[in-house]
Amino acid sequence: LRTDLDATAARGTAIGEGESATADLLGDRVLTKNFFNALVKRDRVRADEIERFLPDDLVEAQVRSADGSFKTIVTGSVGEKSTAILSLLLSAGDQPIIIDQPEDDLDNQYVYNVVVDLLRRRKFSRQIIIATHNANIPVNGDAELIVALGVEKPPQDPEAPGSLGVVLDAGSIDKPDIKHHVSVI
Repeated sequence: LRTDLDATAARGTAIGEGESATADLLGDRVLTKNFFNALVKRDRVRADEIERFLPDDLVEAQVRSADGSFKTIVTGSVGEKSTAILSLLLSAGDQPIIIDQPEDDLDNQYVYNVVVDLLRRRKFSRQIIIATHNANIPVNGDAELIVALGVEKPPQDPEAPGSLGVVLDAGSIDKPDIKHHVSVI
């Protein structure tokens, strides 16, 4: 799985590094040079405008089944889709990322074996913020900062149906109060 994720990240980085989409079309023989020149000659298309009419790139994600075969992500279960997207999001890019409850629809073993491993490896190259109800993620993922949240009724209207989020505590797992909050997730 790590090899697949590393290869996917490398491919994601390489997307769009070509000189132009027009050159790619001609190079891949999607358009023959003669056909392209005929369009330009007949004023059907200007060479500098052809890229406007090109469709956006299509990325087809595939997931590896237990038997080793690949199938498109569209045909996968909710868990397989979540697994593929989460793995891709965590393995590619260096921008900050915020993920809300990545453990939803994922098996706990996958969270521990893959998500936690990716977090431990990627936290040095990008900022990762995660809202979770799974203690494996901050503890085994070696979180730098854990913020325990709670809810309370708005003080101005305790009868209101909504609740407000409040910070109960913040710090590292070494702090006793944080250990307690993590243990009751």
